[in-house]
Amino acid sequence: MLDVPVINAFALPHKTIVLSQLLVEFCRDQRDQMAFVIAHELAHLHFGHARERSIANAVTTVAPLANPILGIGLRMLFDRAYTREQEFEADAWAVRQCAKSGFAPSASIALLERLDNAMFPVISLRKC
Repeated sequence: MLDVPVINAFALPHKTIVLSQLLVEFCRDQRDQMAFVIAHELAHLHFGHARERSIANAVTTVAPLANPILGIGLRMLFDRAYTREQEFEADAWAVRQCAKSGFAPSASIALLERLDNAMFPVISLRKC
């Protein structure tokens, strides 16, 4: 868990999911919503999105050493959050997994609406 003043969760390569303390508190009484968050991040690992992002970040870190102009171009192309398609894919997979596990699939919508109205800073890695 990450103790930062924002609501956030993200997946890292090597099967690691990080949740901010504020997100955990935000979902404290909403176990179905927390299940969706975890399932969504697991989806990024399941589909290899986190690995793809890690590789892209490595390329954009090394490329400027060889060719600064190429490095700038690659950073503009790859230095991004997950794609819209990856986010939708993760959402759909998470909803299915939550339903299979006995959690309310509608919790995903409720969570996203709550995040839109949150009084706390929310970091979104989505480009939607």
